[in-house]
Amino acid sequence: MREKNNNFENYKNTLIDIIHNRVPNCKIYLFGSRARGTNQTGADIDLALDAKSVIDISIFYKIQDDIEETTIPLTIDLVDLFSASETLKNEVKKEGVLWKN
Repeated sequence: MREKNNNFENYKNTLIDIIHNRVPNCKIYLFGSRARGTNQTGADIDLALDAKSVIDISIFYKIQDDIEETTIPLTIDLVDLFSASETLKNEVKKEGVLWKN
């Protein structure tokens, strides 16, 4: 069973706002089970951030802290695509859904 679409859309908009507040020109990709449409209720949200260069670790942690302060009741897993393994980059390229360009 999946979360109601309007709830997920609200989560999406909140996450985009948080990420773009810290890294304005970052592309955001949804990947994993939610991108494939095979997720179960309560599944995590996997996001790949593509800033075309490494995201400073302090900025990355601030994004995570900002997300933890929200009321989103799901685990959010973030990946800096620039620093990711080739396997993960290929997975995001193959199945990723661009949330924000």
